Amino acid sequence: MDGQKCAHPQCTCFVDLGMLYCSPRCRELDEKDGDAAPRSPCGCRHAGCMAR
Repeated sequence: MDGQKCAHPQCTCFVDLGMLYCSPRCRELDEKDGDAAPRSPCGCRHAGCMAR
């Protein structure tokens, strides 16, 4: 991991070098939400995000 956070604003996961999202779920929601507020919770099901 290179220390870059997932591109979905609600996600707390870090991603591998060259990746934008930690999961397909985060990519889909980020594309769907666009600039709308509030942002959907990411629902990636990774432990750090599920604890929130």
